[in-house]
Amino acid sequence: MPSKSKMDRNYKRYLAELYANEARGCFASNDLDLFSMDSDNDKKKSETNKEDVICKLAKIVQKFRGKLERDEEGSGTRIKKTAREGFTIYYKEPIDYLDVLYELGHAFLDLNKMRVGDVKYCGGADDFDGTVGLFARSFAMPRKDFERIAIEFNKDVDRIARYFDIDYFQAYQRGIDIDIWI
Repeated sequence: MPSKSKMDRNYKRYLAELYANEARGCFASNDLDLFSMDSDNDKKKSETNKEDVICKLAKIVQKFRGKLERDEEGSGTRIKKTAREGFTIYYKEPIDYLDVLYELGHAFLDLNKMRVGDVKYCGGADDFDGTVGLFARSFAMPRKDFERIAIEFNKDVDRIARYFDIDYFQAYQRGIDIDIWI
């Protein structure tokens, strides 16, 4: 029988993927075209400018009672609890949508543990390895889409990363998340 800590970790990972899928389900597919590519030529279906990316991310964050604001302090990407259920995600220039999704993961997974005024910065160990990282990768690269593209691209991580407009390491980690490299 697995240890309690392993069962807790598996449960948290399950929740992270479930929350990401539920969050994606709140949007029409064209609202999320920031995350879609044309598999025939590994290029974005439509070149997305920075303002469009920010607008789409702001819609995602607002859907969950949050705000997206540019970081004026130079402190980096972070989330701040602003009210009982509200939050603000601050992003740094140039915007990295995966960093914003990490912070959205904190909103889903950690906000109830935070006090008003508490701040979490992007880049902690949990952001990549833990449930917050899994949430962000699951949102950006849904399991079914990732599996389909991995098969279509013969598990070529470089092409998969370009398809999802994500760095190589994040694409590789997503494959580990869902045991596709086995």
